[in-house]
Amino acid sequence: MDHYFTFNLRGLQQLIDLLGGISVDNPQAFSEQGVSFTQGRIHLTGDSALKFLMNQPPQPKLRQQRQQLVAKALVQAMGQPKFLAHYSDILNVLSDNVRTNLTFKDFQLLAKNYRTTVQSVKFDYLMGSHPKSDEVHKLTNKLQKR
Repeated sequence: MDHYFTFNLRGLQQLIDLLGGISVDNPQAFSEQGVSFTQGRIHLTGDSALKFLMNQPPQPKLRQQRQQLVAKALVQAMGQPKFLAHYSDILNVLSDNVRTNLTFKDFQLLAKNYRTTVQSVKFDYLMGSHPKSDEVHKLTNKLQKR
C-alpha cells in the first residue's frame, strides 16, 4: 500500500459538509437518532453521515460496510473539481483531524487523474470494540508496508 488516510469523525463531518455532502448506496433501511435512511442511493450531509456511521446494526459487518461506503464516497468526492475549489478550507479541516502520508500534490493528482479508479480502492479495518491508540498505529504501519 502506498498511502494511508485516517480521520476522526468530527473532522469527517466537517469535510463532508465542505464537499457539499456525499452519496452512498445504503444496503439496508434503518433509523438512527430520528433520521430515517432508506435502502438504495441516499445523499448524506456531515451530520447525517455521522448518524449513518454510528448506528449499531445486529451484524457488525453491516457497520463496517457502511464505514467503507462512506470512505469510498469521500474518495470519490475528493476526486471532483469542487474539492480543489475549497482546498484551503479543506486543508484546515484535514490538518486538525487527519493522519496521512498524502501530500497536496498527491491530492491534486487524485482530483485530476484518478476519478475513475475509485473502484480499485482497498479498505482494511480493526476488529474489536474500542481499539487502543497503539493498535491503530500498528495497523497504520502495517498498511504503509503493503
